[in-house]
Amino acid sequence: MVILFICELNKNSIQIFRYHITTFKAPDEQYKGIHTEFLEVKERNLVNTLEKIKIDLIRTHKSMPNPAAFAAIAKLHCPMEETLLPITKRKLIQKIGQAA
Repeated sequence: MVILFICELNKNSIQIFRYHITTFKAPDEQYKGIHTEFLEVKERNLVNTLEKIKIDLIRTHKSMPNPAAFAAIAKLHCPMEETLLPITKRKLIQKIGQAA
């Protein structure tokens, strides 16, 4: 299980998603899809950093013993569902594809 943090640069709230990637195979090509599940919203501050939030998630969700975590921080204000989440998904798949 993998964690995705999405937030805006000038805001203190961070949205936390759990995601997994699936692979679709066509006769001539292979496609990847990403499925997200919203977990919660947390406040980010000096004490509650991304690392601390990840540790808290590990403690509360026993199904995630040591998950990989990715953070997407937007510099501009964008609607989450309509813009920020789809762009983040697309970028994440691109990064994972480059690493593979």
